[in-house]
Amino acid sequence: MVSQREIYTYLEERIARIGLEEICDEILEKNEDVNMDDIYFVWMVYKKRNPDKNVDDYGMKRKRLDAQFRERVIKRWEKRCVISGVEMEECEVAHLKAFKDCDEKEKYDEWNGWVLSANLHKCFDKYIFSVNKEKEIEVHPSYQNARYTISKYHGQRVNLSDQHMKYMDLHYQHFLQNKK
Repeated sequence: MVSQREIYTYLEERIARIGLEEICDEILEKNEDVNMDDIYFVWMVYKKRNPDKNVDDYGMKRKRLDAQFRERVIKRWEKRCVISGVEMEECEVAHLKAFKDCDEKEKYDEWNGWVLSANLHKCFDKYIFSVNKEKEIEVHPSYQNARYTISKYHGQRVNLSDQHMKYMDLHYQHFLQNKK
């Protein structure tokens, strides 16, 4: 069994030889389920080795995890908007449960994401529409007229799994409150 000290020494040598970003990339590439403790440990080794450098631990971890989250969500939705079907070039990755309401695990859970066109993403974030328990799009009554593009999707069924719906639930509750 390898001791923690041996791991620490190994990491120090790898950081000196190939750099911190490459080590983080290796961890992300080799592990389907990234353990936050592993990334944090690498950062702590780096900080101890480079005390004079201003390193934003959380910012770097978040940057890496954001990229990995985005990649998984895009792959799951086959590079198309879930609602309109437009190509990825016009789309963004959106959280079902608002990022600010998520714990660390939820923020990067691929089931908490979907691909939306940029305009639908903005509407979703403003609670202009949501998805109900029957997995149908509900558009706020104020936007249910031909003047608004979103209105044509009212009642459209969306192919969300039960894992997705557990995250959509809070969004839908906010939507209902906003609807009053």
